[in-house]
Amino acid sequence: MMLFRQGDVSGSMVEFDKAIELDPRQKAYLWQRGLSLYYLDRFEEGAQQFRLDVAQNPNDTEESIWCFLCEAQLYGVDGARRQFLEVRQDPRPVMRKAYQMFKNGGDPEKLVAAFASGRENEYFYASLYAGLYYESEGKQDGAKFHILSATQSPYGQSSYDYMASLAKVHCLCRNWSPS
Repeated sequence: MMLFRQGDVSGSMVEFDKAIELDPRQKAYLWQRGLSLYYLDRFEEGAQQFRLDVAQNPNDTEESIWCFLCEAQLYGVDGARRQFLEVRQDPRPVMRKAYQMFKNGGDPEKLVAAFASGRENEYFYASLYAGLYYESEGKQDGAKFHILSATQSPYGQSSYDYMASLAKVHCLCRNWSPS
């Protein structure tokens, strides 16, 4: 996991696969591996990883969204939405709204606006998932704006949350930097 946080996505896959070699039962719990697969453009394997994770943890809103993101790359947004991975209700309001946006379609700007004056982590997550939603639709300008906003937010700059690292890795993989 540390390699991913440092931007070494390929190296992180080697480590995740070694962990599975040592104990195949761990595969169902390595959601972070699915993120690495996404950034390596291995979308089918990524979707499988997230589906496996949700089978073990049916409350995992983020894995459902990441499965959608992988499948949108394979089948388009409409195709991914037709096979959307259903999960139970997330206790976090920002993730409930993000889940509904990915599942049913929606306006990422409304997601960000709803949490713009909320807690730092809520604004971060709203910005991150707004950007990812734009990316799934092929709208790179919106994706770049919101994911950079997530990385530059107080939470994005100071948190040790894996997803704060992911936002930075996303920008690194896309060669995005603040202007």
